[in-house]
Amino acid sequence: MKVNLIDIRDLRSKTKSLELVKTNSAEVLILLGHGSRGGMRGLSENDLATIPNAKILWIYACECGQDLIHSLANKYNAVFGYVTEVLAPASIESTVAYKIKKIVEGYAGSDDPGKIVSHVQDALLRFALDLVTLSQQKDKSMGLLLFQAALVNHTRLSLRRGNPT
Repeated sequence: MKVNLIDIRDLRSKTKSLELVKTNSAEVLILLGHGSRGGMRGLSENDLATIPNAKILWIYACECGQDLIHSLANKYNAVFGYVTEVLAPASIESTVAYKIKKIVEGYAGSDDPGKIVSHVQDALLRFALDLVTLSQQKDKSMGLLLFQAALVNHTRLSLRRGNPT
């Protein structure tokens, strides 16, 4: 699948964020940014409702799974987001979003959103378990690896699909 990951976390201008989002050419867009229940880095529901070429919108931002994904659910085949208040520090957050991108890019199954999510969930769990196994083999970096494994699993469990209104 063609997947685009757009990082708008550090953009201070809504105009610049919107310009970047409007350049999407992939059927799956992972949008990475700081979020809330009703928006993301200054972008409102209306701003996010007409992203070119996107069939699946995957918003990787805090609390976007509370309301935002549901308000966008009628606009795309599927909209995913998170209900957690905190996903992670920036360097690790990028790693998880990038990992999701790579997992979806490597997916060769049905375009059914439920099957895509199931594939991503399974792959993230395997990734987290691999990190735990690796942490047991290394003494110096064990704390960071365990934190990363916990983060990946927490992210996996926090994912929600938007319900059309």
